[in-house]
Amino acid sequence: MRLVDRWSIEATEWFPVDPTTVRKWRVPFLAEGEIGLRDRSSRPKRALNRTPRRVRSLLIQLRKRRRWGADRIAITSGSPFDGKHLLRHAGLGRLDRGDRATALPVRRYRECQINGGTGLA
Repeated sequence: MRLVDRWSIEATEWFPVDPTTVRKWRVPFLAEGEIGLRDRSSRPKRALNRTPRRVRSLLIQLRKRRRWGADRIAITSGSPFDGKHLLRHAGLGRLDRGDRATALPVRRYRECQINGGTGLA
């Protein structure tokens, strides 16, 4: 390949890229050949600050048993990111169904006619 001899000038003629990009390509090409030019994942190999599995399960239990929201879970865990992130990945949605404290269906009053008048049932 022509990258080795006059790599910067000729490569920019062959590929419509900036010379800085070609310089980035040069190091892996010289080290590994054409295999070094293949796309590589930019995903981190490991999560350094991941919440331990045991703590995550305890926080999920708090959500299910005490119906805590994301803000309160984040305060308990000490990480502002944990609340919403943890609940989203656990598949636990919003607390908008039913009564917030008990999760029972909300009973609404209905108007009905009692003896010809309007009253509450």
